[in-house]
Amino acid sequence: ERAYSAMLAWEPLMRQDLMPFMDRRPGVKLNSEIAPTTTPAKVINSAFVDVVLKNHDTRALYDDVGNIIFLYSFLDRNTIIIATNDRTLGEAISRITNP
Repeated sequence: ERAYSAMLAWEPLMRQDLMPFMDRRPGVKLNSEIAPTTTPAKVINSAFVDVVLKNHDTRALYDDVGNIIFLYSFLDRNTIIIATNDRTLGEAISRITNP
């Protein structure tokens, strides 16, 4: 019953705490006129935002070019899923909720 408020309170430190485990460095978003690059996007101190993924309220942290750094969602009253991208979180939700 207090997990949601605890997660919100943890958000300012969550990136720092989880980066050793979830160090995701997405490439820079490209348009058709720019050559591919492997330079990682710079992470800024941005706040989490609310998004909906597979009908689940989700909190996501983005870098300065719009890539997801990581996100989390409450699957049920006993389960919180933390993932580095929306596809992984969506797949985890599908696999857990559909036998």
